[in-house]
Amino acid sequence: MDKSDYGPDPVDSVLLEAVELELALQSAMPFENGCENAVCEALARSGGALLFLMRPDVGEPDHWVGVVFFGADDETRMGLVTISEKKRTVAVETLERSKSPLARIAPAYAAVLTQLQAAA
Repeated sequence: MDKSDYGPDPVDSVLLEAVELELALQSAMPFENGCENAVCEALARSGGALLFLMRPDVGEPDHWVGVVFFGADDETRMGLVTISEKKRTVAVETLERSKSPLARIAPAYAAVLTQLQAAA
């Protein structure tokens, strides 16, 4: 028996979900339809959800960063979305693999929102 007899590796399936979301985002044409619309469209197609999407630097108005939820219910993960309109690039990576400072604070921000929602 080898590793493939037990089904896909959970890490591989999470990375696959990130790649699928990235492809859905690219096909949503963020450079023509606007980044916010493209992210929402890609998440709707892939069954994901948006935590936040922002322009982190006033000096770079063409750069967007967001945190999303993706994956199946039992394997829901958070990912970092980066879009550069100037460079025409789109990337999705899991928070675990990201070197961005936003990746470190996103879980705490999600926890705060969950608590606020429960209190409302």
